[in-house]
Amino acid sequence: MKTKELIRQLQEMDPEGELHVTGDSGAILDVQRMPGYYDGPGHYMEDSDCFPSNYAIDYKNDKVVITCISVDEFIWNHEGDYSKIDLIMNNSEKKDYIESFKKEADRYHAFHESNQKRAIVSIMERTTAGNTSIYQHKEANKYVMSFINLNKFKDTEKAAQIMCRKGYEGHVKLGISHLNQGQASALIESSIFERVDHGVLSDYYIWRVKQ
Repeated sequence: MKTKELIRQLQEMDPEGELHVTGDSGAILDVQRMPGYYDGPGHYMEDSDCFPSNYAIDYKNDKVVITCISVDEFIWNHEGDYSKIDLIMNNSEKKDYIESFKKEADRYHAFHESNQKRAIVSIMERTTAGNTSIYQHKEANKYVMSFINLNKFKDTEKAAQIMCRKGYEGHVKLGISHLNQGQASALIESSIFERVDHGVLSDYYIWRVKQ
């Protein structure tokens, strides 16, 4: 189906344009134009006036992608919070939905807690195995932090400059590497670590086990 045909059918079904549009897998989250090759080829029916029709898988031509989000994905994206889900129905119909939301929120929290524990263990292993510290520039995104092994790279000021550059992967052999998103998130939420001023390098924080 082409965009002009989709628009024609939508206007035919809802001339006022006031109805909400839903997708097979949930609520419509986004509509974007993309190259045919991006994030997998486009899939469409070549002739929308009859069914079955030719099914096309197209890498070459641009496509319009309608992205949907399920209610479970919404709960996970909101860290287990389902308070922003509006149930527009009779009270008698809400019970089953609320129970399913609670179960999905519990699954999220269990998964998140397990990941947090694994991330903290990996950080502890890195910081206790050798002379390794965690540095963070004060103006950087809060999730951008770096391990610096001072046994391998003794010039902390130079190391701090290097860790803020792109292409930091090339400095792993020097004992400098970024924390991944999960590690950084776990560190921020942890009750074990604290962030303090570096002291010598005024533009940097250092993360350490709480004293």
